[in-house]
Amino acid sequence: MTATRVLVVEDERIVALDLKVRLSSLGYAVAGTVPSGEQALRAAREQLPDIVLMDIHLEGALDGVEAARTLHDTLHIPVIFLTAYSDDSTLQRVEKTLPFGFLVKPVGERALHASIQMALARHSAENALRESEQRFRDVVDAAGEFVWETDAGGHYVYISKRAEEVTGYAQAQLLGHSPTELMPPEERERLGSWFCEQIRAHKPFRAVEHKVLRPDGTPIWQRISGVPRIDAHGHYRGYRGTGLDVTDRKRIEARLQRLNEELEQRVRVRTGALEQANRELEAFSYSVSHDLRAPLRSIEGFAAILQQTQSECLDEDGRRCLERIRAGAMRMSELIEALIMLARISRFEVNAEPVDVSAIARECIEDLVRHAPDRTVSVTIEPGIIASADRYLLHSLLANLLGNAWKFTSRTPQAHIELVRSGASAALLELTVRDNGVGFDASQGERLFTPFQRLHRESDFPGTGIGLATAKRIVERHGGSIRAESAPGRGAAFHFTLPAAVASAHDGGRMH
Repeated sequence: MTATRVLVVEDERIVALDLKVRLSSLGYAVAGTVPSGEQALRAAREQLPDIVLMDIHLEGALDGVEAARTLHDTLHIPVIFLTAYSDDSTLQRVEKTLPFGFLVKPVGERALHASIQMALARHSAENALRESEQRFRDVVDAAGEFVWETDAGGHYVYISKRAEEVTGYAQAQLLGHSPTELMPPEERERLGSWFCEQIRAHKPFRAVEHKVLRPDGTPIWQRISGVPRIDAHGHYRGYRGTGLDVTDRKRIEARLQRLNEELEQRVRVRTGALEQANRELEAFSYSVSHDLRAPLRSIEGFAAILQQTQSECLDEDGRRCLERIRAGAMRMSELIEALIMLARISRFEVNAEPVDVSAIARECIEDLVRHAPDRTVSVTIEPGIIASADRYLLHSLLANLLGNAWKFTSRTPQAHIELVRSGASAALLELTVRDNGVGFDASQGERLFTPFQRLHRESDFPGTGIGLATAKRIVERHGGSIRAESAPGRGAAFHFTLPAAVASAHDGGRMH
């Protein structure tokens, strides 16, 4: 272990030599002996001793008190005064240098050794405290915050250097003033009474944001937090805390607020336009439903009367024309009905509830069987499929998808249709309607969900061309998605998702 290095500052050579001998016998290393204050400062800078034994009356213009003060302020080397003088005036001067010890000559080895050890221990503790404080200041500065303290009256007694950059005021200008003095009038009115109440109640506070005026009148925003300072006797001494410049964040928040207000205004305008469009669509739907259907009913009705009463008066071409008139009117009526249904789905209020998908699918198949009793189709419906959906819309969805499969398997000798679960999660249920019908080119799959887009000739597979568009609209109203997979001659599969629901025991099975 390295011996403690001691610098002896003593103008009497015999005393200095005696101290050197005694220190060596105690195990200390004497860094040197010098007779004056000036030499002491020079030797201390060169040797950097661990401690200095300092006489007060020395050779030269600089006495021991002034030399000790310089050592303390510049090199932070502990000093023990070793002197024959202990009068009040000398003690008062010595106290201002914050000495680490004061020994009156002559001094014994035990007292000398004890004083040196106590001084070294105190110096070590002070160094640790100084390093801790510096570490704290570095961390605070790195975080961009400043540290402050107030007295019991709420006036600054300490404020860190960072506050100068934030507020624009020098530290000396801030000391003795309260935080509210830097606030604009409206902030003092808003927070002045609150600050007074906090001080009276000695309550901690956190992340309080307020404005401060810089010397040029520029407003800035600070966020401060503080805790009461209570001394060892339990007495309130003021507050201690940190502050942070949040001006940039406040500007961004204000900008975002303006953007949000502008966005809300745009949304209101767009919503109004959408509501107007919906009203116009309602009016159009009413017109289609009433004004267009009436002429179609008349056309179909009169064509039927002619067919029944005047058929004998017409030749073959005339009868074919009547049939085509009636078929066209009925087709137009079906298209109008499909369009109205498609429009209504977009405005339909979805009343989701746990629904037995399997049961509704069986109902749809039974309807298809009733309308084509001569067909033989193998149908598999997985039992117990429960979804959270609107019962009416779900029936329409399955009617379109299963009806589509029924139609496109009409030329398949051993037709097969199935509805199964193909995937599931806590929130979504994936279902698949699959058939072994004529299929289609998968690259054209997206066109299927567009109204009036058909991949097969109407003469081969009649229909409105709106069913799958309606199915997609229903799935999307439930927050799901739908996609198609197929290949010519290899059937088709429609995968779609619906919100999942807790399943209960349901009957179901295979139908033929």
